Amino acid sequence: MMATRLLILEDHATTVEALRAWFSLRGFDVTAVRTARDARRSLRRSTPDALLTDWSLGPCGSTSASVIREIRRRSRRIPVIVFTAEARDEVMANLPPDAQPVRVLEKPASARRIERVVEDSLARVGIRSHR
Repeated sequence: MMATRLLILEDHATTVEALRAWFSLRGFDVTAVRTARDARRSLRRSTPDALLTDWSLGPCGSTSASVIREIRRRSRRIPVIVFTAEARDEVMANLPPDAQPVRVLEKPASARRIERVVEDSLARVGIRSHR
């Protein structure tokens, strides 16, 4: 069975590296990037099975909305998990309607919790766990 492809977009270096390591050790094929630009570049090369993304990217107020919209142009079935310190209501209020649906997981959360949400999101669209 092929590994489940997970695109991780997180602007904090230590967080993105920890998530990359965690999911890689659990058998995911991980692409981890720190900018929306790099995420869109990755999407031009391949489509992931799921996207795990921070909402707020950097000090300039940019968000991952453009990446989520690009995923949604490809498929409404690809799970998108927004892992963020922002309140769920704030994310949902600022997410364009064509970018939904998404699941919002508020920081802080343990790696095990994040993994459970990713696996549950994949199962909801019929993608078996990587194990």
